[in-house]
Amino acid sequence: MFKKLAMVTAGCICTLAFTAVASADVVSVGRVNADALNVRPIPSTDSVSMGLLPTDSEVIILGTENNWHKIVYGDSTAYVSADYVIVTASGVEYTAPVIEPVAVPVQPAPVVTDPNVPIYVGSVVPGEVLVETAKQFIGTPYVYGGMSPEGFDCSGFVKYCYSLMGVELNRVAADQALNGVEVPVSEMLPGDILCFSSSVGGEYIGHSGIYVGGGYFIHSPRTGYTVEIVPLATTSYGMRIKNVRRIF
Repeated sequence: MFKKLAMVTAGCICTLAFTAVASADVVSVGRVNADALNVRPIPSTDSVSMGLLPTDSEVIILGTENNWHKIVYGDSTAYVSADYVIVTASGVEYTAPVIEPVAVPVQPAPVVTDPNVPIYVGSVVPGEVLVETAKQFIGTPYVYGGMSPEGFDCSGFVKYCYSLMGVELNRVAADQALNGVEVPVSEMLPGDILCFSSSVGGEYIGHSGIYVGGGYFIHSPRTGYTVEIVPLATTSYGMRIKNVRRIF
């Protein structure tokens, strides 16, 4: 039963291929005793939820500290509150599989030929310099959790571009909505951070990008796509802006 649990848990995020095994660890096994339990990237309720575990889900507990269990989650680790997990077995030997992700076809970013997309080459205005810096990553693939030129997720892209300007931002989109100062949508300028709801009419901020100017923004959209510049007016993004943050 335990081997089956390990494989199902490790495969819950994406299609993966097991190729070998790593060294064994001694772990505990638990069962969720809440209707739905938030999974978080760090042991804090202030962090964004990565997903929900339904009641009676079994989890592999790698360790416990300050009333948080560190668990196996997908091909990585995450944290859940120990208050909502019943430990059902301890001292279990667990061998984590070595995982090779199956390649995901990537849609190439369109070449920016639209003459309406602003160009700021030679500008010394920080926001405009940021936009030109971000443009060099057009075509970089989306990678969940990515925060480097090897691959970006949405907030990782925004954070990395700002870091090249000497500015450290919060990591996830919902927290980037707290960086800098809020400005009205009608007054946004090149380099401002655009924070979007996950769906039209939604409240949760699940996406972020950088305003380019002229009604365009640059972002790393989702799995299978690459960093691109897109218009706000002719896409759903224009109806999903929840917050505009000015850093410079």
